Amino acid sequence: MKRWVIFLLFLCGMQTLSRAGVVEVDSLPDNLKQLLSVSASPLFQDPNVPRFVMVDPSGKYLFGIGGYVSVNTFYDFNRLKSLGLKVNTIPLDETDVLRSQYLGMDLSRSRLSFRLLGDLSIGRINAYLETEFSGAEQSLALKHAYISIRSLTLGQTYSYFGDQIAPVTIDPEGPVASPIRFVPLLGYSHTFGSRFRFTASLEFTSSTMATLFHEAEGTPMVEPVSQRYPDLPLTLSYTDARWHLFLAWNSRLMTYPAWDQFKRKYTYAVQLNARYQWCTQRELQQRIYAQVVYTRGMGDCMTDLQGGGMNFWVDPSYENLYLIPAYGMMLSYELLYGRNTMSVIYSRTQVLGDYAFASELYRAGDYASVTYLCEVVDHGVVGVEGIWGRRTLVDGRRGNDVRVNLLLRYDF
Repeated sequence: MKRWVIFLLFLCGMQTLSRAGVVEVDSLPDNLKQLLSVSASPLFQDPNVPRFVMVDPSGKYLFGIGGYVSVNTFYDFNRLKSLGLKVNTIPLDETDVLRSQYLGMDLSRSRLSFRLLGDLSIGRINAYLETEFSGAEQSLALKHAYISIRSLTLGQTYSYFGDQIAPVTIDPEGPVASPIRFVPLLGYSHTFGSRFRFTASLEFTSSTMATLFHEAEGTPMVEPVSQRYPDLPLTLSYTDARWHLFLAWNSRLMTYPAWDQFKRKYTYAVQLNARYQWCTQRELQQRIYAQVVYTRGMGDCMTDLQGGGMNFWVDPSYENLYLIPAYGMMLSYELLYGRNTMSVIYSRTQVLGDYAFASELYRAGDYASVTYLCEVVDHGVVGVEGIWGRRTLVDGRRGNDVRVNLLLRYDF
């Protein structure tokens, strides 16, 4: 079904711009090149600006088809077969199973994107659709699908709670404390001068909780939660030639049944990011990045705590709902020299509080990576990455894993 949707959108775009001329991006007028540059995502996992675009005769509308072919080869020392290193799934070191390694190759992270930019009477429009082939049997899986008009955005894209100024990784899962995730939303942004930016959004997320049942003998079970109200993240950022500062607040009002009545709990998350960059030579640029996240009942704002019930737990009587506090941090150093990029990252998440009743409950996750990328030809990147991850449970048991990633990527 998704393949037909993409095909129909492609036909509509071609029909709309049937009289348009195909041109290289470098030959566009400065205003259109600036428009494309501003609309592109700064994250490495997203496609670059399309190399070829179609412009209508009036010069007001631009339609581009882009993406990249990505060949990911990985060698995992603890038999994990997932393309990304999910720290919360690392087997425990004491697990009584035969240890083995796993070598895998995957092309399902190759991406295809469509972008329409133009000027309407009510303001500038930016319509964007991006997909990859990571669904069941390598079917299409939707990543971005949104329309922006002036300061409003409607659709699915990155949560406004996450800062898109993030260090480079080949690993699609990324650092354990990363708050970057895809959600349906209605967002608003406003720029003050050239340095300050404020955003607010209504985001429609899915949450999970841990429950205790006698038939589970005290082992927590993860269940989905019906959310009656959207999340409300608010952010303020400052950017100049050297500094980028980002402050974010997210809140959620949870409603849960307690026998014959409904009860409510207010949950929240706060985040602070800082990046400092400087140039010591003409082509040498260095960056230091630091991030701190604290959540209370919103652990799913961090990558490694998503889907594991690490928001709150409910006792068997459903009389009480206990919010789970957690924190996350990330430090990174990046070196950019010509066509070369090197990134070193350490990240950690930890669940706080006393949960001695559940020895199987997640306590902490650690993640460290060293990444090297080189643009060997125009639009072609080769990369190598080493990753270490560790999962820790409440009772102190741990699981460790090491993985090596190799990347071949070509943007079009």
